[in-house]
Amino acid sequence: MPKKMGRVLFISATISEAKGVLKHSLLKRTGPWVENSSFCHCTLSAPLKAECVWVATGMGPDSAESALEAALTSLGPFEKVVGVGVAGGLHPESKTGDLLIPSKIHFQEEVFEPSPILWKAFSSSAPKRFFTSGVTVNQVVRGPKEKESLFDRYGADFVDMESGAWALVCQKRGIDWCVIRSVLDSSQETLPDVFDGLSDAFGRSKGLRTVFLLLKRWRHLRVLSKVVRTEMNLCSRTLSQTLDAWIRTKPDIR
Repeated sequence: MPKKMGRVLFISATISEAKGVLKHSLLKRTGPWVENSSFCHCTLSAPLKAECVWVATGMGPDSAESALEAALTSLGPFEKVVGVGVAGGLHPESKTGDLLIPSKIHFQEEVFEPSPILWKAFSSSAPKRFFTSGVTVNQVVRGPKEKESLFDRYGADFVDMESGAWALVCQKRGIDWCVIRSVLDSSQETLPDVFDGLSDAFGRSKGLRTVFLLLKRWRHLRVLSKVVRTEMNLCSRTLSQTLDAWIRTKPDIR
């Protein structure tokens, strides 16, 4: 009897993050995005000896935790969970497009460490240098002063709103996990608030409401275009290259 294939779950906060990565990656979507009560998912093909699924959990630690719990229950089991997405830079030398493969994540006064074998696999195949420490918070961190405060308190290289919650769920369930992210806004940049209200928790357009808000914010369209077309594209390429480098090592998923 042939051995059963392993299963890998890739997760991001938003569908837009997933689409950006999949556009450039060896991973390819094979089915439509399906919306469940608390998460969205799609099936993937990849040159891996494994079945692959991508889940968007929504933004923020509460959504990230509850959605991943629901996804693992309804779509599982999975041998590996890989978190993917963008983050805010905290390290003074961080810049847009930098790679992040955390060996520790601060969340709710705890420190979570990824599965050693999976972290080593990603770090040893990484296509560029990377930062290794993150912190997960429950609200958007926009400006340099907030970022400096977090850097001083935790010594973390980046900040996000989901990784710690994903780690908490995986650790509780005994599932191997790792996170790879890319810096969207550096430590000295202010994340513009022109995006507020333009999309739902999964990063999807709100239709006419989005159009209405864009018309009201027409003066900021240049900023929106820069972030979406230039900075997000740079992050997506960094993440897809990192995933592809790991895939090319032909990892054993079982």
